[in-house]
Amino acid sequence: MDEFARFFPDGDMLDPQAVRAAGLAAMPLPELASHDEILALGALAGPGPMVLWSHEFSRPTQAHPGLTLPQAATMADDLWAYDLLLAFPGGLRLWMPGGHEFFVLFGPADQLEAVRQARIFDYPYAEYLDAPHHSPRAREVLAEIGRRYSIA
Repeated sequence: MDEFARFFPDGDMLDPQAVRAAGLAAMPLPELASHDEILALGALAGPGPMVLWSHEFSRPTQAHPGLTLPQAATMADDLWAYDLLLAFPGGLRLWMPGGHEFFVLFGPADQLEAVRQARIFDYPYAEYLDAPHHSPRAREVLAEIGRRYSIA
């Protein structure tokens, strides 16, 4: 079973139970990870090949293995309209659904803590929920996403 199938058994949404079963932690973050943020995550994760999976509704998932960090960041930019899963060396993973309302960083708890300490992402999810541009329904959906993917 590849990494995508392991964490996306329905082919569409990250399964929080699969994250927990793997002994990993997760945290939701606002909007979309930028090119520079992906580069910063990669620098923190360390050297090694990366894999990016791209998924478009009703089409087979495409795996792009053996990428360098710059290639992976550029490919994520190029495929921004797709659901993306990016696997960094050492077990850190980044899921960016095509809707761009949120993304989820998951992996070993110590690596997520290192990301927090590095302050790569300065816009807290809780503040994002209170942004005035969200409708009450959007705020409700995003709050549920926050509960579902806040895994310690």
